[in-house]
Amino acid sequence: MEALEPPPIAVRTLECRSPMCRIETEHDDMAQMQQFMQEAFMDPQKRPWNGGVFAMPVSDPDTGKVVVVAYLAREDEELPMPL
Repeated sequence: MEALEPPPIAVRTLECRSPMCRIETEHDDMAQMQQFMQEAFMDPQKRPWNGGVFAMPVSDPDTGKVVVVAYLAREDEELPMPL
């Protein structure tokens, strides 16, 4: 993920289990968040993995920053579907 981050982006948490990883990133504003989403999750030339992804932007009322919570499935694994 470091290769994808412009300097102002902060990785808050990164947790990996056998089927997937959860990554939480912090962005100064929506424009920065959109650039990150495009480069990290949508650009096939820059994506660091071949598995599925679900990413959701949320705001942090304490800091005013934009936070993205993303779940990345490992290759050959599927993201769980809600019931």
